[in-house]
Parts: sequence; C-alpha cells; structure tokens
Amino acid sequence: MILAAALIVSGAVLYLGVQQSLLGPVDQQLRTEASTLAQAWQGSVDFPSGAVCPVSPHFVPSGWLVACYDSRGHLLTANDTASGLRRFLSSSQAKLAVSAGQVTNTVTTNGPGDFSAVQRYAMRVPVPGSRATLGVIQVGFPVGSDVSSLTTLLHLLLILGALTTLFSLGVGLFLANRALLPARVAYSRQRDFIADASHELRTPLTMMRSSLEFVLRGRDHLPPQDVALLDDAVLETGHLTALANSMLSLARLDADALRLEEEVVDLAEIARESTRWGQSLAERQGVTVELCVEEPVLVLGDRALLQQVVLILIDNAVKYNRHGGRVTVSTDRAEADALLEVSDTGIGIAREHLDRLGERFFRVDTARSRESGGAGLGLSIGRSIATRHGGRLAIESELGSGTRVSLVLPALEPRTAAGY
Repeated sequence: MILAAALIVSGAVLYLGVQQSLLGPVDQQLRTEASTLAQAWQGSVDFPSGAVCPVSPHFVPSGWLVACYDSRGHLLTANDTASGLRRFLSSSQAKLAVSAGQVTNTVTTNGPGDFSAVQRYAMRVPVPGSRATLGVIQVGFPVGSDVSSLTTLLHLLLILGALTTLFSLGVGLFLANRALLPARVAYSRQRDFIADASHELRTPLTMMRSSLEFVLRGRDHLPPQDVALLDDAVLETGHLTALANSMLSLARLDADALRLEEEVVDLAEIARESTRWGQSLAERQGVTVELCVEEPVLVLGDRALLQQVVLILIDNAVKYNRHGGRVTVSTDRAEADALLEVSDTGIGIAREHLDRLGERFFRVDTARSRESGGAGLGLSIGRSIATRHGGRLAIESELGSGTRVSLVLPALEPRTAAGY
C-alpha cells in the first residue's frame, strides 16, 4: 500500500509536470494573443459598433484559430484556418467568459495531426471606459501532438504502476511468508504443547484429587494439621484442574479443533438454567441472582458452549460482587441481534483496564482472583466462543458501581428456526 501510494503520488507529479511544461507556454501565448486582438478590436475604426472582429491574416498568426462573439454569446466572425473549426467554436464558452471574465480548456476535434486537439482561451472584451461588454475573443492553438504525448505518458504510468504494484505484492507476500514461517511453526508447536500438556494433566490431577478426598474421609483419625494440609491440597488440585481445562479449551478454540454443534438455541432457556446453577454459588457469597426473561430469544449455535459463556459471566459477576449485592441475568432482542446480559452491583472495573479485559491471564484484582481460584482465562474463553458464533462480548463498567457484560449474537427468526 505504501509503494502504491508512492507510485500514485510520483506518477501524478510527473504527469502534471510534463503537462505544465507542454501546455503551460501555449496557455500563456493564448492569453497574450487574446489581449492583443482585444486591443485591436477596441481600437478598430468600426468601434463602437462591434460588428467587425480583427480576424484577418494581418492580425491572426498562421495556424491559429480565432473567433469573435457579441455580448450575448452569438458568433460574429471567425477565421477559416484548418479543419475541425466547428468543434473549436463554442457559444457556451463565450457566454461563460462574459460572466466569468475568462475561460480556458482543451477540446478534441475531428481535424488531422495537431488539429486533433485544440487548446482554447476565451476572454471578455469590455467597452473602453465602461462596464459594458463589447464582445468575446476566443483564440485556439492546435496541441494534438502534445495531448497525444500526455495520453501515452498516462497509459505508460498506469501500466507500469500496476505491474510494479502487482510484482511488489507478490514478492512481498513471498518474503513475508518466508519470514513468518518460523514464527508460525513455533506458534503451532506452542499451541500443540499447551493442548497436549493440558490434556495429559487432567487425568493425574483427577486421580490426585480423588485420592486426597478418599484420605480425607478418615479425617477424624488424622491430626488436625494434616487435615488442614490435605484440604489445601484438594483446593489447589481443583484450581489446577480448572486451569488445565481452560487452557485445553483455549487451545482447541485457537486451532479451530472445537467442533460446533449447530442447533436452534433459546438464550432465555440458557439464562434460566444458568441462573439456577449460579444460585448456590451466590448464596455462599451472600449475593442475590435475579432473572429477567420474557419471550424466547433464538440463535443458531452450540448449546453447551453458549451455556459455558453464560456460566463464566455469572461466575465472574458473583465473585467480584459485594456481600449483599445483586446479579441480574436478562435476555432481549435489538433488531438483528440477540442479547444476553449479566449485570452486577459489584466493585466495578477502572476505565483503564476495560481494554485489557479478555486478555489471557489478565486479572484486575490479582489477590481476589487467587482467592476465588480464577486464572484470568474465563473472559478469553467467552470471547473466543462468541467470535466462533459470529458474535461478541460487550463490556461496560464503572469503578464502584458494577459491571454489565453483554453476549451479542446474530438473532434467528422464528420462521427460520422452524426449518431446523
């Protein structure tokens, strides 16, 4: 894009520079000749009748075209030099010159050679000592060869610019692919390692937790300090298991290895089920969960993954809430979008942190996240799932007032849903 812009700018400068060098002197000569003819017309013996225009060979140089018009733009007389004179004559240009004072342009004709194009200039001739208009002088000079040269230059610039841009694009893509190949290989290996490691860790972690819980069944026969250590080990094993599951989900989402089950899903029903799940967690935190659902809101997607997103949002809303706070889960539809919103009356998020929400392992309140077992991957998973469904997560928050997170998905019409 930078090279294309540079070619366009340099090509335009080159074309305009050549155009000025070829046609600029002609334009200046036209102005000079028109002024000379205007003075001759004003000083003619027939003045002030204006019926005679100085177009005789005595006044007009060889090869030039000259025409005179009255103050209303009607042709008075013209010299008959060269063919294609009819295209040179222009009453509209004369009328424009009466109002504007002067007009210049280039016109193509049917004449041969240089007369295939004529640069013409028209100027208003005033009555000496008055604001009245005596007439209009229109002069022209053949510039067919110059226009042809400019056209050829323009075509060459366009062709060479396009070929250069395409060549640079191909070479740039080739070099970029070669340069990025090691990074892509490294990223692929890292992603595979995370997926494999997460998958392999799940089984031993599950066995460790089961074994620890089995030992804790006999807590009455164990020393109190051992029981406390085992409880901590069970808790940390649970955190590790959740972390491994989250990393495995992200790795699969990154690799597009997570197959989506496309079915008609009612976000209102998911909101009801997720709210029932969140009630038990909220009660332990002293938080109230409210449901605000009316009509069905249908979308097309994977029910299990969408429910996972909603559970993540409810879990965050409860964890980062105040004791006695409130979490509201609602659904709605706005034109072509289906909305599921989870809002809370919690601690809120500072504005400078909003842009970083959803980054992996990013946590606003690190201490509180560690206490609740969070690893900073929940919103990353939620955003990835929403993106896979053609939607997004919209987050609004104010420090000290609470947070509202909206899952926005393409809505499904009821008549369309009937076909699934």
